Amino acid sequence: MGLSADASVKQSPCDLKEYKTYQSTTIYKGGLVTLDTAGYARAGADTASYRFVGVCYEKLDNSTGASGATGKDTKVYKSGEFELTMTGAAQAHVGILAYLVDDTTVASTSTNSVAVGYITEVSDTNKVRVLIDRSVQ
Repeated sequence: MGLSADASVKQSPCDLKEYKTYQSTTIYKGGLVTLDTAGYARAGADTASYRFVGVCYEKLDNSTGASGATGKDTKVYKSGEFELTMTGAAQAHVGILAYLVDDTTVASTSTNSVAVGYITEVSDTNKVRVLIDRSVQ
């Protein structure tokens, strides 16, 4: 059918998004965040069927709450470049896809291939900058 006039659409800011958080979980500011198979935010982990959704904006403590508890949403950055840990980082890694190891670490390969983003710079032998824009779900 299509539009024949202007339409108002609901919009949320593109840079930040909130996700309901898994029970008994703390996610730290600056940590990589994944969604589990039930759709709840968890600290980043190289786990089968987990999906990378961004970098934690502020610490979220749901250590005593239930999954999806009201007021316990994890806020994440959905775009940008972030400095992350990568053991043995080398200039040859620039331009390759980085995979999640844990909530602060990436690698050039992983068991479950949870993509985080593309390496744009090597800061030193243990730090890389990763552009997450094309990998977040």
